[in-house]
Amino acid sequence: MSDRRDRHDKVRLYARSGVRSYWVIDPRDDSLTLTEYVLRGDAYRVATETDGLFVTDQPWKVSVDLPALLAEAREHFGDLPD
Repeated sequence: MSDRRDRHDKVRLYARSGVRSYWVIDPRDDSLTLTEYVLRGDAYRVATETDGLFVTDQPWKVSVDLPALLAEAREHFGDLPD
């Protein structure tokens, strides 16, 4: 249900509101995958998809080390659901 909302339902609202980009982080098998969507015209396009280090400067400079984030989450919460 969350995947459908994140990748379909919210998209229309975000585009109408002028949200220039958004990220979805998915637990996949033994990793986390971050997908960055960027608004081009009236539709979103995949700009980046990674299960490693994600770096962007939009809307501000930030980096996300997905393997480190996964290790930290497992340390605190155990295995993540599929």
